Amino acid sequence: MVQRGEGIDQRMIFGRCAKFLSHPGRIYPETRKRDPMLQPRHWHWNWENKVPQLQQFGLTFYGIEYAGQLQGLMKVDLAKHAARVTTQAGEGLAYIDYLEVAPWNLREITSELGQNQRFGVVGMNLYAAAVKLSLEAGFDGRVGLHSLPHPKTEQFYQKTCRMMPLQRDPAKENLLYLETTPELADIFLTEAKR
Repeated sequence: MVQRGEGIDQRMIFGRCAKFLSHPGRIYPETRKRDPMLQPRHWHWNWENKVPQLQQFGLTFYGIEYAGQLQGLMKVDLAKHAARVTTQAGEGLAYIDYLEVAPWNLREITSELGQNQRFGVVGMNLYAAAVKLSLEAGFDGRVGLHSLPHPKTEQFYQKTCRMMPLQRDPAKENLLYLETTPELADIFLTEAKR
């Protein structure tokens, strides 16, 4: 796993992002002809525009790399968001601004193309890194995010990541906002170890 830090060169991360962006299968145009819902839901994100944010206070980027190829990327904000769950309201949390898994790791896309999914736990491992970052920052495992508007994505956060759905957020294109309490974070981390 790659994390932004003192020893990581910004150009190195930019280069990895550029490789991730330029992968010929990133958008998978052949799946769009079959079913527009098979298009990677995050295909429109531009990681090149996010790289300069590495210098901003409270932002951390994570990436999972295998054999010189990025398998997923995540941007986490520790400074601008607070918990919304009633029992935790106002407490600090790690806010996942972006979490993207490479299209060759998305089962619904690879199976439609008759290919095997390369790695099935990239999103879960990135999410686990956000929970651990929250613990290290003294936020007790609290994590929040707005899910992309797709049933499988929302289900992933609720069932796999143990996040609690709170409400659709009109300020964020009516995306579903979800949050993890310290108790749910503990359950997630215990299950993730199995």
